Amino acid sequence: MSLALQVGPRLSFQSAWSTNAVSICASCGLAAVTRLEQSRRFRLRAGRPLSASEVALFAALVRAGAGR
Repeated sequence: MSLALQVGPRLSFQSAWSTNAVSICASCGLAAVTRLEQSRRFRLRAGRPLSASEVALFAALVRAGAGR
């Protein structure tokens, strides 16, 4: 069993990285760019289907470690 999970900032939150990237785009004449974000995609493999709570726990652990 394989599952792709993409983890990034919440849609309601614009990261400092995005603010800087948008500023750089504006400096290059790309004023239409309003947001850029980084995310990570993980491929989880398990011998059985993962429960929603297991997937949520993995995402929470990845988010908690993202600032390190």
